[in-house]
Order: sequence, then structure tokens, then C-alpha cells
Amino acid sequence: MNYTTEKSLPEAVSKERKFTEFFRNVKAATRNQSIKDNNQKWNENDEKLSLSLQKCQVQVREALSDSFDTPRAVNDLSNLVTAANIYL
Repeated sequence: MNYTTEKSLPEAVSKERKFTEFFRNVKAATRNQSIKDNNQKWNENDEKLSLSLQKCQVQVREALSDSFDTPRAVNDLSNLVTAANIYL
């Protein structure tokens, strides 16, 4: 994120909108899913998303441990949302 006064608010609103839409999409995708109806074995796309999640967890932990580098943590989470949207 950019912390100049002219760009910070629109960028924050954009990130918030991205996260809100992501959680709405996940909720809609899982609303009518049944475990019985889905294949429980992971495929290549499942593995790729899992690796993205694990990488993001490490990156966010490092960013927050580094004097709370919040912009980097938010960008890492945003990248994870992008990967999950591709998966969905």
C-alpha cells in the first residue's frame, strides 16, 4: 500500500472491496456443497493452492514480526486471494 494522502484511501478501499468480494464468492461457492458430492482426493490445482497458502502464512508471519510491516502482510494476503480466485 502507498501511504501518501492522495492514494492511501482509494487503495485501502480497493483492498477492502477485494477481500469482501472474495469472502462473498467463497460463501457462495460453498453454500450448496456437500462433502459426499465432492471428490476428496486432491488434484494438482488443490496442491498448488495449498502451497500458496503455506507460503502466504510464512510471509505474513514474517511481515508482522518485522515491526508490524502491515503493508507487506496485506499485499501477501491479497496475492493469496488472487490465487484462490484463480482456483475457484
